Amino acid sequence: MNSSITTLVFDDGTLIRDEARWPELHAMEGAHTALDALSGQYRLVLATNAPDSNSGKVQKANRRLKLDGFFERIYTAREMGFSKPDKAYFQAMAADLVADPSELLMIGDGYTNDILGACHAGWQAVWFNPHYQPCTSLTPLHSAEIDHLAALPQAIADLILPTVPQCLHWLRLQHASFNLIQHVQTVAASAYQMALWLRASGQVVNPILAHRGGLLHDLGKLKSLRGQSGGFSHGDYGAQLLNAWGFPQLAEIARRHMLFTIHDPALAPRTLEEMLVYFCDKIVEGTRIVPLTERIQKLSRRYARDEAQINACLPPLQTMQHSLCRAINIPDEDLIPRLAKSLLEK
Repeated sequence: MNSSITTLVFDDGTLIRDEARWPELHAMEGAHTALDALSGQYRLVLATNAPDSNSGKVQKANRRLKLDGFFERIYTAREMGFSKPDKAYFQAMAADLVADPSELLMIGDGYTNDILGACHAGWQAVWFNPHYQPCTSLTPLHSAEIDHLAALPQAIADLILPTVPQCLHWLRLQHASFNLIQHVQTVAASAYQMALWLRASGQVVNPILAHRGGLLHDLGKLKSLRGQSGGFSHGDYGAQLLNAWGFPQLAEIARRHMLFTIHDPALAPRTLEEMLVYFCDKIVEGTRIVPLTERIQKLSRRYARDEAQINACLPPLQTMQHSLCRAINIPDEDLIPRLAKSLLEK
């Protein structure tokens, strides 16, 4: 059980396929399994935006689907006078539940109404995203992302990653420059998008871990460049910080993202999340998505004394790109333009 969360708020459309007013109703696959597992650990409530439904109608629909015994309360836009994503909707629920925002978790399939609304009110959120859609600006503010409701209990138990504001706060405490902030945000957005493509192709990968790893991979860079990292590389220094704060997965992403680790079997990226951050860091020049050849060429010019070693990284990087593209089911030559387009559109 997640120790800080006491109450789970479900959007009704996340559990029920059709509106309550329709004659045919179906519970989402995995809904009963998830609710059975969670009901003994958390207080469960339901929240809907349906304009013509009141709590009685929603309860009737739940009864038909044998969902009515799970929920302590039902909130409707019609009865509350507010609709999601209005902050007042979430504040009114919190007040009625006598709960601090930090104790509340929203589970929904609507990114704007459910997820952004909840995050704006200070809640955590889990996005039910069965179609692997990218979120707005490729910046997942939510704490977890699932593609099947049966995965929800484990996702809630594993809510250990820092939020986006927390990541940016840590970067600023390490005196990250404006340019560095832009760079890590581009790497993070790229890693998140690629993780969604991999998930859609059947790969087991955590898009939120890839995103937060992208945000924090250069956590130790500025202090390392200024000689304030105790002689450690910025990857190792960032890993030390993240391990000390209790985030070992993020620490390994930071440690293994350094360019030359690809030559060292003991330090090369191992997990998909580690590979995504490593790879995306090598195709982001500033804030632009560029081909590997262009990025390696610029790095070899920038660090001329290491030119030979830098150039030697290109073949294994191309092998990594081929492996990722094969897993996504796209041609190698399509990846860079497709990713660049996604960043412009989202």
